[in-house]
Amino acid sequence: MRTRIYNGLSEIMRHKSEWELATQYAQQALDLARQQTDIANEATSLSNIGSVLVLRGDFKGAKEVYEQALAIQTERGDRAAVLGNLGITLYGLSEYQPAIKLQEESLDLYREVGNRRGIALTYNRLATAYYQLGEFDRARSYYEDSLGIMRVIGDPIGMYDCLNNLGMLHYGRGRYEEAETRFGEALRVARQLGDSIRAARALNNLGASLKELGRYGDARAHMEEAISINRARNDERELAYALNSLGDLLVAQGRHANARAAYEESLALAVRLDDRIIRSINLASLGLIHARFGGYRAAYLVLAEALRIALDTKTKPRMAHVLLNTARVLHQQGRDRRAAEIGGVIETLGTLEGEHDPTYQQLKQEVRRETEWWSKGRAADPETAIADLIAELEA
Repeated sequence: MRTRIYNGLSEIMRHKSEWELATQYAQQALDLARQQTDIANEATSLSNIGSVLVLRGDFKGAKEVYEQALAIQTERGDRAAVLGNLGITLYGLSEYQPAIKLQEESLDLYREVGNRRGIALTYNRLATAYYQLGEFDRARSYYEDSLGIMRVIGDPIGMYDCLNNLGMLHYGRGRYEEAETRFGEALRVARQLGDSIRAARALNNLGASLKELGRYGDARAHMEEAISINRARNDERELAYALNSLGDLLVAQGRHANARAAYEESLALAVRLDDRIIRSINLASLGLIHARFGGYRAAYLVLAEALRIALDTKTKPRMAHVLLNTARVLHQQGRDRRAAEIGGVIETLGTLEGEHDPTYQQLKQEVRRETEWWSKGRAADPETAIADLIAELEA
């Protein structure tokens, strides 16, 4: 009984972002389970520890813990859950194809036991993997399937996650009105739940969509509400994302000095959290700011660092985003041939984020005369081209 109570407390603390307490309770549960040779609760305790490690970005540590849980878990439904969680750790390690195989194995087990929520969760996870691989149509299909099941079984948190992910997918493809609709639905679900964490995330995403639609006043109001919630909760990771979004809005309004302050505060949080993804996002943004004020050397150095992170994580949308910012700086400096070559690399990546981004289309028009160089970039291996570009920017 005490083991289950400790695991329950661990889950509560995890949802409240009290990660130290969540780990302590899970460890107490694990110690008791091992003393009592309680295999089922030992596996649950290990999974709870792994969940906290994932939230902290320690994917290698989480992978080791989930593998321990998988080795002792025999019940099919619980084994399916561990396989799914192990797959998530591989996303963090950029091992997408092995992760997909684990999710498919998890899906088969959930289907065998008739666990509809497990099936929906796995669809959502498969969609995320395909999104990161740039297979957006396939990702959307899985997200929609997951959302359909979550609606039928009445799982509001599952509905929120699907709606938010669909919003992100539409946003990445430049479909901002569709993104606004999905984020708005997600926000209503979060508010009905009284979930300030999810509400803040939806507010920030909704603000970003409204910014792209030119509704700056509404965008600012949503972003500031998200920032206020995250500061009150001391949620540094969500605060970092919200500050970056505010920086983007300030750039769109021509307030570059204020934008730099927002990006730098977000970057400082990312460094403290050791979150490489948020760090890459802010570095790419700061590259444009440095160039705006004539600091091309500083711009190229931060863009090189952002590209290295994108290359290490092998995330195609992130690669395309940083490459696009790099090409914009090169074009601004009058280096259109090199900018065109990078444009060709973006096209080779095949990410719809890059193809549908209006900034990308604008770049394409501005360097359209350099067709030979664009073709050269399109013929290159993207990862080799990025590695060469990093060396060039740092030289």
